[in-house]
Amino acid sequence: MLDEFSYMYKELDIESFWYMKVWPLKIQACLTDGKNMAQDKNDLFSAKLEAEKEAFTKQITLYQQNFEKIKEFTKLDQVQDLITATFELKKNIDTSHNTVVQFHDRETTFGLPETPYPDLDDIDKSFKPFFDLITMSHEVKQLLREWTEERLMTRDTEAIFSSISQWQSSCFQLYKKLNEDYPETAEVAQDLRAQIETFSKNLPLIKAFTSEAILEEDWKEIQQLVSTVVTGPFERDEIKVQHFMDLDLYQFTEEIEEIAMRAEKKWSLAQKLKVMKEEMKIFQLQQADYKGITFLIRGFDEVNAKLDDQIVGTQAMLGSSFMKGRLKSETKNWETKLNNMSELMEQILKVQRTWMYLEPIFSSGDIMNTMPLEGKMFNQVDTLWKTTMKGIEEEPCIMDLVEKETISAQFIKANEDLDKIQKSLSDYLEQKRLVFARFFFLANEDLLQILAQTKNPRLVQAHMDKCFEGIQKIQFDEKDCVYGMISAEQEIVGFIKKIDVNEGDKKGNVEKWMLEIES
Repeated sequence: MLDEFSYMYKELDIESFWYMKVWPLKIQACLTDGKNMAQDKNDLFSAKLEAEKEAFTKQITLYQQNFEKIKEFTKLDQVQDLITATFELKKNIDTSHNTVVQFHDRETTFGLPETPYPDLDDIDKSFKPFFDLITMSHEVKQLLREWTEERLMTRDTEAIFSSISQWQSSCFQLYKKLNEDYPETAEVAQDLRAQIETFSKNLPLIKAFTSEAILEEDWKEIQQLVSTVVTGPFERDEIKVQHFMDLDLYQFTEEIEEIAMRAEKKWSLAQKLKVMKEEMKIFQLQQADYKGITFLIRGFDEVNAKLDDQIVGTQAMLGSSFMKGRLKSETKNWETKLNNMSELMEQILKVQRTWMYLEPIFSSGDIMNTMPLEGKMFNQVDTLWKTTMKGIEEEPCIMDLVEKETISAQFIKANEDLDKIQKSLSDYLEQKRLVFARFFFLANEDLLQILAQTKNPRLVQAHMDKCFEGIQKIQFDEKDCVYGMISAEQEIVGFIKKIDVNEGDKKGNVEKWMLEIES
């Protein structure tokens, strides 16, 4: 179209046109060169892989030859000669499996099928029981020698028992695996098991001599038992399995086991006692606030249940035939302490109940003036209570409280004083009731509420209907003189003469002016 209009192309435009025109040819040439190069590299790497695989196959053949030598394992005394070759073959087989994985990755990259290596798998499967038997035989030989020659108290005896059990099971399994194809090697497993069984006769003595339950008194009993065959020192820290053989201690196995069994029973009881003590060391008393002035102990049922469980458990322990000597004495002391705890908590609970009852009463100045001796006694109890509660707040563990030397005697005396106070109160109330018989209609608490606030005679209003059937309230004037009464039906009956509650001996004596109302 541009040619029709005689458009003059610029030289640069012409160059650009032909430059772009030739680029597809250049790209195609580059792609062809790249493909050729890639194919060359692919051929090179494939050839290298095939060479490595061929060498690897030869290596597997060599492993097979090494395994054939290991198959000659038919006697236990060959272990030392074969152990190095066995570990080396195991290492080579494990490395070969990793090599196969790498081969398969490269084959996948080149788009080649994965090459199987059944010979390697066969060697690995057949070699495994030989490896297990040879390595275990080597381990057994080494450890049995160590356990025999070294001091038992330096060994982990739990590991010894665990190893023996595991070896016995492994020998049985290996015998079953090898017996069909390699019967001679299978017999080695039987021989190894026999060695292990021979050593196993030492286990009862090992257990007895290394038991943490064996105390000094138990060891002295063992020393006395074996004194017929032991001429020199026979110390527990120095004992070896070799001594069992040299001294023929097997003849004392049953007796030593019996001593160890008794020691275990005593140790178990001692541990139980220890746990019980630890439980009580951390057992805490719970408190609840009381009017912001002190605290009360709450959860007495829980405390008593805990103490009862401990006492019953301790008594059961003392009933054991294995409870002897120092342990028995220690357990009896603990039982005594528990009983003291229980008695103390009973005393504290009794004080708490009575103190809560009396505290509002003796908070009144009128009662304190009326009963000064009882008031003084109550103040002493009150001081003891508040001091004790403060101490419990700071140290709530029950053991901290019980271990105070005078605490029990203090609370026993406090209860005696509170009993005296209560008796005096009863006598005091009885005197008031004898003056005004209608006070017998009132509970002690109600009557005490009236008597504790004699300065406020109007407090009697709450209890008028209990004293007089027909009176609900009485009427007071501004001078606290009673001038009438109000029935339950709100009927008002005026008195002919006012009753001055503060006149003469009536002041502070409610019963006297109440007697006038009655009359």
